[in-house]
Amino acid sequence: MSFFDWILDKLGFFEDDDEYGFELPNFTLEGDDAKSISDAVSGESLLRRDLNVHNEVEREQYVRHICELMSGASSDVDYKKTDYQKVTDKLQDMEEIDALPKADRQELREKAKKILDFEAQEAKYKRPVSKISESKYHEVEQIEKELPEIIRNLKENEDYQTKVRRDMNLLEGEKAGLAYDRKENKKRITSSKSSFVICLVASFLAYMVIAALRSMFYFDIKMPVTCVTGIVAICFTAIFVTYRDSVASVNKLSKQINRAITLQNTAKIKYVNITNAIDYRYSKYGINSSHELEYLYEKYLEEKEARHHTENAVLQLEILREELNVAIKRYRIKEPAQFVYQPALLVYDEEMAARRHELVIERQRLRKGMDFEVYNLDAYKNEIENLVKQYPQYSKDILRIVDEYE
Repeated sequence: MSFFDWILDKLGFFEDDDEYGFELPNFTLEGDDAKSISDAVSGESLLRRDLNVHNEVEREQYVRHICELMSGASSDVDYKKTDYQKVTDKLQDMEEIDALPKADRQELREKAKKILDFEAQEAKYKRPVSKISESKYHEVEQIEKELPEIIRNLKENEDYQTKVRRDMNLLEGEKAGLAYDRKENKKRITSSKSSFVICLVASFLAYMVIAALRSMFYFDIKMPVTCVTGIVAICFTAIFVTYRDSVASVNKLSKQINRAITLQNTAKIKYVNITNAIDYRYSKYGINSSHELEYLYEKYLEEKEARHHTENAVLQLEILREELNVAIKRYRIKEPAQFVYQPALLVYDEEMAARRHELVIERQRLRKGMDFEVYNLDAYKNEIENLVKQYPQYSKDILRIVDEYE
Protein backbone atom coordinates (compact mmCIF):
# COMPACT_ATOMS: atom_id res chain seq x y z
CA MET A 1 0.00 0.00 0.00
CA SER A 2 1.37 3.43 -0.97
CA PHE A 3 1.78 6.26 1.49
CA PHE A 4 -1.24 8.14 0.08
CA ASP A 5 -3.38 4.99 0.15
CA TRP A 6 -2.43 4.48 3.80
CA ILE A 7 -3.54 8.05 4.60
CA LEU A 8 -6.84 7.62 2.74
CA ASP A 9 -7.52 4.36 4.53
CA LYS A 10 -6.89 5.93 7.94
CA LEU A 11 -9.21 8.81 7.09
CA GLY A 12 -11.99 6.35 6.19
CA PHE A 13 -12.16 7.09 2.46
CA PHE A 14 -11.98 3.38 1.56
CA GLU A 15 -15.06 1.25 2.15
CA ASP A 16 -16.22 -2.22 1.23
CA ASP A 17 -17.83 -2.33 -2.22
CA ASP A 18 -20.78 -4.28 -0.79
CA GLU A 19 -21.43 -1.86 2.08
CA TYR A 20 -24.34 -0.28 0.31
CA GLY A 21 -25.32 -3.29 -1.74
CA PHE A 22 -28.28 -5.56 -1.15
CA GLU A 23 -29.72 -8.69 -2.63
CA LEU A 24 -33.30 -9.99 -2.68
CA PRO A 25 -34.86 -13.23 -3.93
CA ASN A 26 -35.41 -13.25 -7.67
CA PHE A 27 -39.15 -13.39 -8.60
CA THR A 28 -40.29 -14.81 -11.93
CA LEU A 29 -43.88 -14.64 -13.07
CA GLU A 30 -43.27 -17.26 -15.70
CA GLY A 31 -42.27 -20.88 -15.22
CA ASP A 32 -42.19 -22.43 -11.77
CA ASP A 33 -44.17 -19.62 -10.10
CA ALA A 34 -45.13 -21.45 -6.93
CA LYS A 35 -41.60 -22.51 -6.02
CA SER A 36 -39.87 -19.18 -6.61
CA ILE A 37 -42.64 -17.23 -4.82
CA SER A 38 -42.80 -19.62 -1.86
CA ASP A 39 -39.02 -19.63 -1.47
CA ALA A 40 -39.13 -15.86 -1.26
CA VAL A 41 -41.96 -15.89 1.28
CA SER A 42 -40.06 -18.27 3.53
CA GLY A 43 -36.92 -16.11 3.47
CA GLU A 44 -36.34 -14.02 6.56
CA SER A 45 -34.65 -11.32 4.46
CA LEU A 46 -37.99 -10.58 2.81
CA LEU A 47 -40.43 -11.11 5.70
CA ARG A 48 -38.49 -9.34 8.44
CA ARG A 49 -36.47 -6.88 6.44
CA ASP A 50 -37.97 -3.79 8.08
CA LEU A 51 -39.34 -5.44 11.22
CA ASN A 52 -38.27 -4.33 14.66
CA VAL A 53 -39.23 -7.44 16.63
CA HIS A 54 -38.68 -5.68 19.92
CA ASN A 55 -41.30 -3.08 19.08
CA GLU A 56 -44.62 -4.38 20.40
CA VAL A 57 -46.79 -2.63 17.82
CA GLU A 58 -44.66 -3.70 14.85
CA ARG A 59 -44.38 -7.25 16.19
CA GLU A 60 -48.15 -7.59 16.66
CA GLN A 61 -48.88 -6.17 13.21
CA TYR A 62 -46.35 -8.52 11.66
CA VAL A 63 -47.72 -11.64 13.44
CA ARG A 64 -51.30 -10.70 12.56
CA HIS A 65 -50.26 -10.20 8.95
CA ILE A 66 -48.75 -13.71 8.84
CA CYS A 67 -51.86 -15.16 10.54
CA GLU A 68 -54.12 -13.48 7.98
CA LEU A 69 -52.02 -14.93 5.17
CA MET A 70 -52.30 -18.36 6.81
CA SER A 71 -56.06 -17.99 7.20
CA GLY A 72 -56.48 -16.96 3.57
CA ALA A 73 -54.31 -19.79 2.30
CA SER A 74 -56.16 -22.34 4.45
CA SER A 75 -59.58 -21.14 3.20
CA ASP A 76 -58.38 -21.27 -0.39
CA VAL A 77 -57.09 -24.82 0.07
CA ASP A 78 -60.44 -25.93 1.53
CA TYR A 79 -62.30 -24.32 -1.37
CA LYS A 80 -60.05 -25.97 -3.95
CA LYS A 81 -60.32 -29.33 -2.18
CA THR A 82 -64.09 -29.24 -2.61
CA ASP A 83 -63.79 -28.49 -6.32
CA TYR A 84 -61.02 -31.07 -6.66
CA GLN A 85 -63.24 -33.76 -5.11
CA LYS A 86 -66.11 -32.85 -7.43
CA VAL A 87 -63.90 -33.12 -10.49
CA THR A 88 -62.51 -36.44 -9.22
CA ASP A 89 -66.05 -37.73 -8.67
CA LYS A 90 -66.96 -36.81 -12.23
CA LEU A 91 -63.94 -38.69 -13.60
CA GLN A 92 -64.77 -41.71 -11.45
CA ASP A 93 -68.36 -41.56 -12.70
CA MET A 94 -67.08 -41.77 -16.27
CA GLU A 95 -65.07 -44.86 -15.34
CA GLU A 96 -68.17 -46.37 -13.77
CA ILE A 97 -70.16 -45.72 -16.95
CA ASP A 98 -67.42 -47.26 -19.10
CA ALA A 99 -67.36 -50.32 -16.85
CA LEU A 100 -71.12 -50.98 -17.06
CA PRO A 101 -72.35 -54.13 -18.82
CA LYS A 102 -73.21 -53.63 -22.46
CA ALA A 103 -76.97 -53.93 -21.88
CA ASP A 104 -76.97 -51.35 -19.06
CA ARG A 105 -74.81 -48.98 -21.06
CA GLN A 106 -77.15 -49.35 -24.04
CA GLU A 107 -80.14 -48.50 -21.83
CA LEU A 108 -78.49 -45.29 -20.69
CA ARG A 109 -77.45 -44.49 -24.26
CA GLU A 110 -81.01 -44.87 -25.48
CA LYS A 111 -82.42 -42.61 -22.77
CA ALA A 112 -79.73 -40.04 -23.47
CA LYS A 113 -80.42 -40.34 -27.20
CA LYS A 114 -84.08 -39.50 -26.56
CA ILE A 115 -82.97 -36.28 -24.89
CA LEU A 116 -80.68 -35.41 -27.79
CA ASP A 117 -83.39 -36.21 -30.33
CA PHE A 118 -85.90 -34.05 -28.46
CA GLU A 119 -83.42 -31.20 -28.24
CA ALA A 120 -82.67 -31.53 -31.95
CA GLN A 121 -86.38 -31.41 -32.76
CA GLU A 122 -86.89 -28.45 -30.47
CA ALA A 123 -84.02 -26.67 -32.15
CA LYS A 124 -85.95 -26.73 -35.44
CA TYR A 125 -88.65 -24.56 -33.93
CA LYS A 126 -88.59 -21.02 -35.33
CA ARG A 127 -87.05 -18.78 -32.73
CA PRO A 128 -84.57 -15.90 -32.44
CA VAL A 129 -81.10 -16.76 -33.69
CA SER A 130 -79.19 -18.52 -30.92
CA LYS A 131 -75.78 -17.05 -30.08
CA ILE A 132 -74.76 -19.81 -27.66
CA SER A 133 -73.80 -23.41 -28.42
CA GLU A 134 -75.75 -26.33 -27.03
CA SER A 135 -72.85 -27.51 -24.89
CA LYS A 136 -72.28 -24.03 -23.49
CA TYR A 137 -75.96 -23.67 -22.78
CA HIS A 138 -75.97 -26.82 -20.67
CA GLU A 139 -72.77 -25.81 -18.88
CA VAL A 140 -74.28 -22.48 -17.91
CA GLU A 141 -77.56 -24.16 -17.03
CA GLN A 142 -75.87 -26.18 -14.29
CA ILE A 143 -74.51 -23.05 -12.60
CA GLU A 144 -77.26 -20.59 -13.50
CA LYS A 145 -78.07 -19.62 -9.92
CA GLU A 146 -74.44 -19.10 -8.92
CA LEU A 147 -73.34 -17.40 -12.14
CA PRO A 148 -74.25 -13.78 -11.24
CA GLU A 149 -72.14 -14.06 -8.09
CA ILE A 150 -69.37 -15.79 -10.05
CA ILE A 151 -69.35 -12.96 -12.60
CA ARG A 152 -69.25 -10.33 -9.85
CA ASN A 153 -66.36 -12.04 -8.05
CA LEU A 154 -64.46 -12.52 -11.31
CA LYS A 155 -64.81 -8.82 -12.16
CA GLU A 156 -63.54 -7.90 -8.70
CA ASN A 157 -60.55 -10.23 -9.15
CA GLU A 158 -59.75 -8.75 -12.57
CA ASP A 159 -59.94 -5.21 -11.18
CA TYR A 160 -57.68 -6.21 -8.31
CA GLN A 161 -55.23 -7.83 -10.74
CA THR A 162 -55.12 -4.60 -12.76
CA LYS A 163 -54.53 -2.58 -9.59
CA VAL A 164 -51.69 -4.84 -8.43
CA ARG A 165 -50.09 -4.71 -11.89
CA ARG A 166 -50.28 -0.91 -11.80
CA ASP A 167 -48.71 -0.86 -8.34
CA MET A 168 -45.91 -3.11 -9.58
CA ASN A 169 -45.19 -0.74 -12.47
CA LEU A 170 -45.20 2.29 -10.15
CA LEU A 171 -42.83 0.55 -7.75
CA GLU A 172 -40.55 -0.40 -10.62
CA GLY A 173 -40.41 3.23 -11.73
CA GLU A 174 -39.75 4.40 -8.17
CA LYS A 175 -37.00 1.80 -7.75
CA ALA A 176 -35.33 2.88 -11.01
CA GLY A 177 -35.38 6.54 -9.95
CA LEU A 178 -33.89 5.76 -6.55
CA ALA A 179 -31.23 3.56 -8.13
CA TYR A 180 -30.26 6.40 -10.48
CA ASP A 181 -29.95 8.86 -7.57
CA ARG A 182 -27.83 6.39 -5.63
CA LYS A 183 -25.57 5.87 -8.63
CA GLU A 184 -25.04 9.65 -8.94
CA ASN A 185 -24.18 9.90 -5.24
CA LYS A 186 -21.67 7.08 -5.58
CA LYS A 187 -20.08 9.01 -8.44
CA ARG A 188 -19.79 12.05 -6.13
CA ILE A 189 -18.11 9.85 -3.52
CA THR A 190 -15.58 8.70 -6.09
CA SER A 191 -15.05 12.29 -7.24
CA SER A 192 -14.51 13.38 -3.63
CA LYS A 193 -11.81 10.76 -3.20
CA SER A 194 -10.10 11.86 -6.40
CA SER A 195 -10.37 15.52 -5.39
CA PHE A 196 -8.88 14.71 -2.00
CA VAL A 197 -5.87 13.03 -3.59
CA ILE A 198 -5.39 15.89 -6.05
CA CYS A 199 -5.70 18.50 -3.29
CA LEU A 200 -3.29 16.58 -1.07
CA VAL A 201 -0.70 16.28 -3.83
CA ALA A 202 -1.14 19.94 -4.82
CA SER A 203 -0.70 21.16 -1.25
CA PHE A 204 2.36 18.98 -0.81
CA LEU A 205 3.91 20.41 -3.99
CA ALA A 206 3.01 23.96 -2.92
CA TYR A 207 4.73 23.50 0.41
CA MET A 208 7.76 22.02 -1.37
CA VAL A 209 7.95 25.00 -3.73
CA ILE A 210 7.66 27.44 -0.82
CA ALA A 211 10.39 25.58 1.05
CA ALA A 212 12.64 25.64 -2.04
CA LEU A 213 12.13 29.37 -2.52
CA ARG A 214 12.99 30.01 1.11
CA SER A 215 16.16 27.96 0.84
CA MET A 216 17.30 29.56 -2.41
CA PHE A 217 16.15 33.17 -2.04
CA TYR A 218 15.54 33.52 1.73
CA PHE A 219 11.95 34.67 1.13
CA ASP A 220 9.61 35.35 3.98
CA ILE A 221 7.25 32.30 3.68
CA LYS A 222 4.80 33.25 6.39
CA MET A 223 2.27 34.80 4.02
CA PRO A 224 2.50 32.08 1.30
CA VAL A 225 2.22 29.31 3.89
CA THR A 226 -0.80 31.01 5.45
CA CYS A 227 -2.51 31.37 2.05
CA VAL A 228 -1.77 27.81 0.98
CA THR A 229 -2.91 26.46 4.33
CA GLY A 230 -6.17 28.42 4.14
CA ILE A 231 -6.86 27.25 0.60
CA VAL A 232 -6.06 23.63 1.52
CA ALA A 233 -8.32 23.82 4.58
CA ILE A 234 -11.19 25.20 2.51
CA CYS A 235 -10.73 22.54 -0.18
CA PHE A 236 -10.49 19.69 2.34
CA THR A 237 -13.58 20.96 4.17
CA ALA A 238 -15.60 21.17 0.95
CA ILE A 239 -14.44 17.70 -0.09
CA PHE A 240 -15.28 16.24 3.33
CA VAL A 241 -18.77 17.82 3.39
CA THR A 242 -19.48 16.55 -0.13
CA TYR A 243 -18.24 13.06 0.75
CA ARG A 244 -20.21 12.92 4.02
CA ASP A 245 -23.45 14.11 2.37
CA SER A 246 -23.02 11.66 -0.50
CA VAL A 247 -22.42 8.71 1.85
CA ALA A 248 -25.51 9.65 3.88
CA SER A 249 -27.56 9.93 0.68
CA VAL A 250 -26.35 6.51 -0.52
CA ASN A 251 -27.32 4.92 2.80
CA LYS A 252 -30.74 6.55 2.74
CA LEU A 253 -31.37 5.66 -0.90
CA SER A 254 -30.28 2.05 -0.31
CA LYS A 255 -32.87 1.69 2.43
CA GLN A 256 -35.53 3.25 0.20
CA ILE A 257 -34.64 0.91 -2.67
CA ASN A 258 -34.67 -2.02 -0.26
CA ARG A 259 -38.14 -1.03 0.89
CA ALA A 260 -39.38 -0.56 -2.69
CA ILE A 261 -38.13 -4.01 -3.70
CA THR A 262 -39.80 -5.57 -0.65
CA LEU A 263 -43.12 -3.95 -1.58
CA GLN A 264 -42.63 -4.98 -5.21
CA ASN A 265 -41.99 -8.61 -4.23
CA THR A 266 -45.09 -8.60 -2.02
CA ALA A 267 -47.08 -7.21 -4.95
CA LYS A 268 -45.70 -9.95 -7.19
CA ILE A 269 -46.87 -12.60 -4.74
CA LYS A 270 -50.35 -11.07 -4.74
CA TYR A 271 -50.25 -10.86 -8.53
CA VAL A 272 -49.38 -14.55 -8.93
CA ASN A 273 -52.07 -15.57 -6.42
CA ILE A 274 -54.83 -13.58 -8.09
CA THR A 275 -53.63 -14.59 -11.57
CA ASN A 276 -53.78 -18.27 -10.61
CA ALA A 277 -57.31 -17.79 -9.30
CA ILE A 278 -58.41 -15.95 -12.46
CA ASP A 279 -56.75 -18.48 -14.77
CA TYR A 280 -58.53 -21.29 -12.97
CA ARG A 281 -61.89 -19.57 -13.48
CA TYR A 282 -61.07 -18.94 -17.13
CA SER A 283 -60.15 -22.60 -17.63
CA LYS A 284 -63.16 -23.86 -15.70
CA TYR A 285 -65.68 -21.90 -17.77
CA GLY A 286 -63.75 -21.83 -21.06
CA ILE A 287 -63.55 -18.02 -21.23
CA ASN A 288 -60.94 -15.28 -21.54
CA SER A 289 -62.54 -12.53 -19.45
CA SER A 290 -65.44 -11.74 -17.15
CA HIS A 291 -67.05 -9.80 -19.99
CA GLU A 292 -67.08 -12.96 -22.07
CA LEU A 293 -68.71 -14.87 -19.22
CA GLU A 294 -71.24 -12.08 -18.75
CA TYR A 295 -71.98 -12.12 -22.47
CA LEU A 296 -72.34 -15.91 -22.29
CA TYR A 297 -74.79 -15.55 -19.41
CA GLU A 298 -76.84 -12.95 -21.29
CA LYS A 299 -77.03 -15.18 -24.37
CA TYR A 300 -78.00 -18.08 -22.12
CA LEU A 301 -80.89 -16.09 -20.65
CA GLU A 302 -82.07 -15.13 -24.11
CA GLU A 303 -81.88 -18.72 -25.26
CA LYS A 304 -83.62 -19.95 -22.14
CA GLU A 305 -86.48 -17.55 -22.66
CA ALA A 306 -86.78 -18.67 -26.29
CA ARG A 307 -86.84 -22.31 -25.25
CA HIS A 308 -89.71 -21.71 -22.92
CA HIS A 309 -92.03 -21.03 -25.87
CA THR A 310 -94.39 -23.73 -24.64
CA GLU A 311 -94.86 -25.36 -21.28
CA ASN A 312 -95.24 -28.78 -22.86
CA ALA A 313 -91.80 -28.71 -24.47
CA VAL A 314 -90.13 -27.87 -21.17
CA LEU A 315 -92.12 -30.49 -19.30
CA GLN A 316 -91.30 -33.19 -21.83
CA LEU A 317 -87.60 -32.40 -21.62
CA GLU A 318 -87.67 -32.60 -17.84
CA ILE A 319 -89.47 -35.93 -17.97
CA LEU A 320 -86.81 -37.36 -20.26
CA ARG A 321 -84.02 -36.06 -18.04
CA GLU A 322 -85.66 -37.46 -14.95
CA GLU A 323 -85.91 -40.86 -16.62
CA LEU A 324 -82.21 -40.74 -17.38
CA ASN A 325 -81.46 -39.51 -13.87
CA VAL A 326 -83.41 -42.38 -12.28
CA ALA A 327 -81.64 -44.86 -14.53
CA ILE A 328 -78.21 -43.46 -13.71
CA LYS A 329 -78.87 -43.46 -9.95
CA ARG A 330 -79.12 -47.25 -10.03
CA TYR A 331 -75.36 -47.28 -10.39
CA ARG A 332 -72.54 -45.86 -8.27
CA ILE A 333 -72.68 -42.40 -9.82
CA LYS A 334 -71.90 -39.44 -7.56
CA GLU A 335 -72.48 -36.61 -10.06
CA PRO A 336 -75.35 -37.71 -12.33
CA ALA A 337 -76.03 -34.11 -13.36
CA GLN A 338 -73.13 -34.07 -15.81
CA PHE A 339 -74.76 -36.88 -17.80
CA VAL A 340 -78.32 -35.65 -17.39
CA TYR A 341 -77.46 -32.18 -18.71
CA GLN A 342 -74.83 -33.42 -21.18
CA PRO A 343 -76.41 -36.60 -22.58
CA ALA A 344 -74.01 -36.54 -25.52
CA LEU A 345 -71.44 -37.96 -23.12
CA LEU A 346 -73.45 -41.20 -23.00
CA VAL A 347 -74.16 -41.34 -26.73
CA TYR A 348 -70.85 -40.34 -28.33
CA ASP A 349 -67.54 -41.78 -27.15
CA GLU A 350 -65.60 -38.82 -28.53
CA GLU A 351 -67.69 -36.46 -26.37
CA MET A 352 -66.87 -38.55 -23.30
CA ALA A 353 -63.17 -38.53 -24.20
CA ALA A 354 -63.11 -34.77 -24.76
CA ARG A 355 -64.92 -34.06 -21.49
CA ARG A 356 -62.60 -36.42 -19.61
CA HIS A 357 -59.62 -34.52 -21.01
CA GLU A 358 -61.12 -31.20 -19.86
CA LEU A 359 -61.69 -32.56 -16.35
CA VAL A 360 -58.14 -33.91 -16.14
CA ILE A 361 -56.74 -30.48 -17.06
CA GLU A 362 -59.09 -28.81 -14.58
CA ARG A 363 -57.97 -31.17 -11.81
CA GLN A 364 -54.30 -30.53 -12.63
CA ARG A 365 -54.85 -26.79 -12.28
CA LEU A 366 -56.60 -27.33 -8.96
CA ARG A 367 -53.75 -29.55 -7.77
CA LYS A 368 -51.22 -26.89 -8.73
CA GLY A 369 -53.20 -24.24 -6.88
CA MET A 370 -53.51 -26.41 -3.75
CA ASP A 371 -49.80 -27.28 -3.78
CA PHE A 372 -48.96 -23.61 -4.06
CA GLU A 373 -51.17 -22.63 -1.12
CA VAL A 374 -50.02 -25.59 1.02
CA TYR A 375 -46.40 -24.68 0.34
CA ASN A 376 -47.06 -21.08 1.36
CA LEU A 377 -49.03 -22.23 4.41
CA ASP A 378 -46.06 -24.31 5.59
CA ALA A 379 -43.78 -21.32 5.01
CA TYR A 380 -46.03 -19.08 7.13
CA LYS A 381 -46.19 -21.67 9.92
CA ASN A 382 -42.40 -22.08 9.88
CA GLU A 383 -42.03 -18.30 10.09
CA ILE A 384 -44.17 -18.18 13.24
CA GLU A 385 -42.27 -21.12 14.77
CA ASN A 386 -38.91 -19.54 13.94
CA LEU A 387 -40.06 -16.24 15.43
CA VAL A 388 -41.04 -17.99 18.68
CA LYS A 389 -37.74 -19.89 18.84
CA GLN A 390 -35.58 -16.85 18.09
CA TYR A 391 -37.46 -14.55 20.48
CA PRO A 392 -38.74 -16.75 23.33
CA GLN A 393 -39.33 -13.68 25.48
CA TYR A 394 -42.23 -12.76 23.16
CA SER A 395 -43.53 -16.31 22.65
CA LYS A 396 -46.62 -15.83 24.85
CA ASP A 397 -47.67 -12.67 23.00
CA ILE A 398 -47.08 -14.30 19.62
CA LEU A 399 -48.99 -17.49 20.49
CA ARG A 400 -51.84 -15.46 21.96
CA ILE A 401 -52.28 -13.65 18.66
CA VAL A 402 -52.07 -16.93 16.75
CA ASP A 403 -54.77 -18.44 19.00
CA GLU A 404 -57.15 -15.65 17.99
CA TYR A 405 -57.06 -16.91 14.39
CA GLU A 406 -57.57 -20.59 15.22
